[in-house]
Amino acid sequence: SFELSVCFLIFLLSVVCGEFVIKNVDRQVNIETSLVKVKTTFQLENTGPTVHTSFYHIIHDDNADSFAYFEAFNNQNALQFECVSDLKKFQNSSYVFSVKFPNPLKEHNSIDLVLTEVFMNKIKAYPREILQKELQLVKYVDNVHFYTPYKIMSESTTITTGAKSLEGYSKLSKVTSTVGGGSQVRYAGFKNLERFAYEPIYVHYENNAPFLLITSLKQIIEVSHWGNIAVENHVEMVHSGAKLKGSFSRYDYMMSGKGMAHSVKSFTTILPKGANKIYYRDMNGNISTSNVRNKKNALEVELHPRFPLFGGWKTKYVLGYNVPSSRYLFHEDGKFLLKFPFVNHVHNDMQVEKFEMSIRFPVGAKNIEVSLPYDVKRLPDSTYFNYMDSLGRIVLNFEKTNVVENHKKNIEIRYDRNQLFMFYEPILISVFIFIILVAIVFFLNLNFSLGNDKKEIAPKAASVPVSGTVGAG
Repeated sequence: SFELSVCFLIFLLSVVCGEFVIKNVDRQVNIETSLVKVKTTFQLENTGPTVHTSFYHIIHDDNADSFAYFEAFNNQNALQFECVSDLKKFQNSSYVFSVKFPNPLKEHNSIDLVLTEVFMNKIKAYPREILQKELQLVKYVDNVHFYTPYKIMSESTTITTGAKSLEGYSKLSKVTSTVGGGSQVRYAGFKNLERFAYEPIYVHYENNAPFLLITSLKQIIEVSHWGNIAVENHVEMVHSGAKLKGSFSRYDYMMSGKGMAHSVKSFTTILPKGANKIYYRDMNGNISTSNVRNKKNALEVELHPRFPLFGGWKTKYVLGYNVPSSRYLFHEDGKFLLKFPFVNHVHNDMQVEKFEMSIRFPVGAKNIEVSLPYDVKRLPDSTYFNYMDSLGRIVLNFEKTNVVENHKKNIEIRYDRNQLFMFYEPILISVFIFIILVAIVFFLNLNFSLGNDKKEIAPKAASVPVSGTVGAG
């Protein structure tokens, strides 16, 4: 019967999720940029007799396509977690994470936790199209509650928009809904919430932050043992804000002030300290509108597209540079160790739909071991042939969707390589030059004449001495 099914489901949840109760939930939702950043602070108490080593965190189905990043902390220490594959026990859940406690949680003990989440492509332009001089309004829709398989004793949610005023927001009757400073909406007073509590709300406000969406980012890293690592980024991006309605006026744009705040004139890319030989180009050639600023721990490259970006407008470019290998390549325990950031900082609050990374190793690299800081899809390895390569270089290929700046953590790769391969290219070049010189000498000694060039010597008339007297007859 239906009642038995409900009782069985409740029993199953109590077994799977443990007898946990959540207290004092404080959700801080930041929607000042194109990203949604959520910080949830709460206290988790074990009310049952069983000792537990982990708890579950759930991402609702509504956020399946926009979910990008998750991290859990206890006393500022990051906690380990893994993704759960069996989602049948958790209703309306697209992702379920099993987060491990630093120590087993005993009966009637509690632990303070902080969860960090980042979502992309969740803030939508509303209206979808605007004129060139109009301001950009956006709409944020989400669950006001902390979506969890545990009961919540008390909860509050604060949404920070960064706008001077709001166009509108959801007003809930059972709790206090207040607007603070014109830029915040606070929902407080939630008590005794059941598992999987869900109540949608919306906030409509002005947001002129750069709504740049990187649809494709391909990063190619070429490792050399001769002191250099070459990096090349192929970027395709689109302005994902309100689309431009009507024609574009260059005159209005040049004379504009606040009305053009939603357009993107430039953005700043951060490169590692020591980056050199920087180039910035697109399909038409080199782009000279860029500035490099030397900071304490990095290089800031201000990039100007060939044209300002409005809603729906696209651009693509290539940014390349070299860095000293001594900063990222080490030799430990008889193996080479490459530590390199998984993704580069393309612009502030970046959001990447599809990220691809290819790492080209020197000739002779083998026994490659990869350590990744998070779940990344590894594609089949390939072989790359560079100038004068005869053996080919191993290339590791990776792919990940929904990448944000929080993913900028080091990827670690260990591999073996015989040091004799250091002389592979010099010997190859020497042999190549020797063959050319031998060929030159050989061709210089060849006779390319078409016939015998013999000189014909004309016979000389011999002078015969005349003896006797010629008499007259």
